[in-house]
Amino acid sequence: MKHIKLLAAAAVSVLLSSSVGYADMHTDNGHMQPVHTTTQTDTHNKLVVADPTIASEVEKNIASVAQLKNQIITVSVKDGVVTLHGEVKTDEQYEKAIMAADIVTGVKDVNADKFVVKDSKEPLTDLYTTAKVKAVLVKNKILDMDNPGLWKLNIETKDGVVYLTGKVDNDAQKADVIKVINSLDGVTVNSDGLHVVPEADANSGVDATHDDDDTANY
Repeated sequence: MKHIKLLAAAAVSVLLSSSVGYADMHTDNGHMQPVHTTTQTDTHNKLVVADPTIASEVEKNIASVAQLKNQIITVSVKDGVVTLHGEVKTDEQYEKAIMAADIVTGVKDVNADKFVVKDSKEPLTDLYTTAKVKAVLVKNKILDMDNPGLWKLNIETKDGVVYLTGKVDNDAQKADVIKVINSLDGVTVNSDGLHVVPEADANSGVDATHDDDDTANY
């Protein structure tokens, strides 16, 4: 178990995508980037990464998140499962920390039972689900840790249901988002608020999310 204090100067390594092999991390102009290196696999051709390596990369990832500076978070790893301990001030910090851990290659799951938000009014189970959904979208390059996403996509979990709102360019993009999220166990998705708006229509100011219903607003 390692104790880390997240400092503003800790702008270091690391975004790992599931589409690349086992990688060491570095940053490029402050953005987390993967670096290819040697891969080890088990008998099922899955990545095998040692727990100390995972712990180190999770710590680096957390340290690189600006919203987590000066937050004290303890990271431990056993058999690929990352456990976070500590307290943060905001829901956003909670989500960012879980995402930063979950995107690391070799991580099987993130345990946040002892990771809390001070005075949060939202159920931590819903925040946790939102963080896991965002992480799997990061790993599939639909979102990233440095901007709101490649598409105008908003994610919120209420009472265990993941609500998607916003706009995508086509039906294929919408299907991809839903398919990736459904790869998570036990997740229920409501995509009624996620609308297909071709880029040309979006640039021209045409709202294709409805015809005559002026009350829609996404």
